Amino acid sequence: MSRAAAPWAVVVDLNKTGALIARCLGRAGVRLTGADTVCQPPLGAHSRHVEGALVRPGVPPESLLEILSQLSDRTAGKSVLMCATDEAVDFCSRYRGALAGRFHLPSARAAPLHELLDKGRQAALAARVGLAVPPSASIRLDDPQSLAALARIPLAAVGEAGKSL
Repeated sequence: MSRAAAPWAVVVDLNKTGALIARCLGRAGVRLTGADTVCQPPLGAHSRHVEGALVRPGVPPESLLEILSQLSDRTAGKSVLMCATDEAVDFCSRYRGALAGRFHLPSARAAPLHELLDKGRQAALAARVGLAVPPSASIRLDDPQSLAALARIPLAAVGEAGKSL
């Protein structure tokens, strides 16, 4: 198959995982582009395999929908949407209806995805099935009382940027 006729993939979030996805798919002959809206270095945007990535750190989900629409307009037929982060999987799950006409999407039911990706829900699910769950706390960097609670969290702690600890 010629490179011009090769299938297209769009990588959502071009962080280090997105860069590895791009490298593997590119080496396999898949044509790629990508979208990155997270506030991490978009390493994959600089890959020789990624054509015309759109990088817009910090934009809201509605803007990511528009960015993905622009990228899909550049390709012939439906592209495969590749998610490089939990946030990208969650986004694709939440906006499945808007994306399905333009992309081939991972097939998973939305409700279980949201539960599996949300750390607080993961802890509640683990507790429901009888697993020991350490105490947790929500920490907001803009709340002094919340920050004071950070000192009481035992190590090791697991957290998510932009989410609660």
